[in-house]
Amino acid sequence: MTHYAIIEQYGIQKNGSQSEIYDKDVTGHVCVYKRTYRLGREFDACIEEACAALSGVAKDLPKVLVISAHGHDGSGDLEIPGQKDDGDEESICLWQHANAFQPIPDQTVVHLSSCYGAYPNALAIQYAPHSAPPIIAPLVNINFNDATALHTALLMYINERGIVDAGLREFVDQQQEALSIHDTYCGRYVVGLIDRIGTQHPPGAVGGQLAAEVERSRIIFVVESVDYSTLSVKIDSSSERATNGFEYSPPGDVAKGFWLAVQSGGQHTRLRVPLGALGDFIESAEYEAMCGRRFCALYQVADIYGNDVRAELLEVKEIGNRTNNS
Repeated sequence: MTHYAIIEQYGIQKNGSQSEIYDKDVTGHVCVYKRTYRLGREFDACIEEACAALSGVAKDLPKVLVISAHGHDGSGDLEIPGQKDDGDEESICLWQHANAFQPIPDQTVVHLSSCYGAYPNALAIQYAPHSAPPIIAPLVNINFNDATALHTALLMYINERGIVDAGLREFVDQQQEALSIHDTYCGRYVVGLIDRIGTQHPPGAVGGQLAAEVERSRIIFVVESVDYSTLSVKIDSSSERATNGFEYSPPGDVAKGFWLAVQSGGQHTRLRVPLGALGDFIESAEYEAMCGRRFCALYQVADIYGNDVRAELLEVKEIGNRTNNS
């Protein structure tokens, strides 16, 4: 059996209760510690208590420390459910809380069960003295069902195979195919591993998180049209699915973003990016003059809601001549 401890951000709810990772024990395995936290100052106490509980397990037995929380998009930080007027920070920067991970016992894997926002700072968990556990985390937004499936599969795999870097790489490769969160823009990689010497698998992450394009995966795109609308996301309470809604700005208002015609891997599709991603190429607010211009870039997916995708473009370079708008 695998012994595990869970700390979870208060208010990660599904059907009115904490997440299934927190609420439901996994048959055949032993949860030695479970607690939610509301503020950043409680986060350290939860980590230290969880490490103490795991330290009570025999040294040679496999263990998992689960941190279940929302991540701040692209920041590498965790959200906190407290408010600004609570006198606490707005987010939990893992680098500022690294010392709390110092007492993690041997034979422990950290499962950072958080959307991709937290992955860039995951190395902080290995930064404290005497602590370098392997870390497994999603590289993209993850839903409840996939988070629960990844949690359960990790406990079972470690129980059967133990904690060896090569085995954990094999597990991560398996999960790339097993989970349902693949998307046109997420590519192949949806789960990442940082092994005990700090090597990331899969390699080639941009800014520490794939999300999910890697260095060799560049896209060519043409600015197809200017977007003057503001995206709003609505949740259908009956299906718990996100739907798109657009509120169009008054005539003459400034642009909000661009629709791009994207060619990647032989496929053509449309990608919505915020204005700032191409801001350096705009002269005198001539938004419409951007249409037809071609670029080559790396990109990271920021949000995916239905057919609407937002992305952050990196190392953008204009290429070739302007094309006719189609």
